[in-house]
Order: sequence, then structure tokens, then C-alpha cells
Amino acid sequence: MAQNQNQNQTLNWDSILKTGKIEIQHIDFAIDNINTAPSLPYESVYKAFTDKIYYPTAIAVSGAGGVIGAILSLKYASSSITFITTEEVLDADEKSQLYLAKYALEKLQKIFSSEVIIIKLNEFDKIKTLLRAGGIYISGLPYEITIQIAQLAGFGKLWHFSNIHKKFYVF
Repeated sequence: MAQNQNQNQTLNWDSILKTGKIEIQHIDFAIDNINTAPSLPYESVYKAFTDKIYYPTAIAVSGAGGVIGAILSLKYASSSITFITTEEVLDADEKSQLYLAKYALEKLQKIFSSEVIIIKLNEFDKIKTLLRAGGIYISGLPYEITIQIAQLAGFGKLWHFSNIHKKFYVF
């Protein structure tokens, strides 16, 4: 117990952004300290084609790799957001790699009164509806779904967090 308290005392945004493995205590800290989260830079990948960037109105909480980025993307999100996830995340148990995403989503739902949309492969009408509202933070979604969203998005709508570069890339 004392070791866990020491671990929590040393948690801060800098240590979370440097860690190679996200754990529940990192998610707890990130969500509990959302207001002090750093405003990390974002870069348009296609700035040669357009300067327009659509801030996220939909945020994917789906997969351990994208959870911290999802929380950080809330800094740029519009006041009306939708969370998107997959059925696999909602069905995840504590032994699954997707459990951290489920845990984060459940905790975020308690803070934000936002709709959660389950997205599946080939749901083009649902994807188009999400894209009409604005940008989508996509890190952590299965590649097959990410590709379909990208095919419909156009420039400036897809947000991806790079933990290595500590910034968002907007495609």
C-alpha cells in the first residue's frame, strides 16, 4: 500500500508522457488532473494543401495506445463531444489489453455527459455523421476502421497523438 502511495505521489504529466507502458494509475492521474494537462502542440500534416483544422468533436477511447492522447485531446475538443469506441472495448475484461480503454471510457463518462457511439467496420453513414460535426481523434482505433474514416475525412479532420514526439498530428 505504501509503495502504491509513493508511486502516485511521483506521478505527474511529464512522467506519464515519458512512460512506455500506461497503467491504471496513469489513467486515474490523467483524468483526475485533466484541467492541468499540458496543451501539447499540433501540426497539420497537409498544410501545403490547406490551413483548415477541425478540432475534435469525436474522441476515440479504444485501445491502450491511444488513451492518454484521448484525454489530452480534450484540451482541443469542442464543448460538445462524442466518445467513440468498439464493441471489443466494451466487452473487455481485466485480463484484456483493451481493459484500460474500457476503464478510461467509464471514468470519462462519469465526468462528461457525452454520448458513446460504438463504431464497427463499414458503418459509413455513422462515420460521415461524425465527420460532419468536426474532427475525430483516432489513435487506438483498429486500423481497418481508421482507414475507412480516413477515406471519408478530407484534410484537417483526423487527430493522432504521437507519444514519441509529444504532439498531435492532424491529417
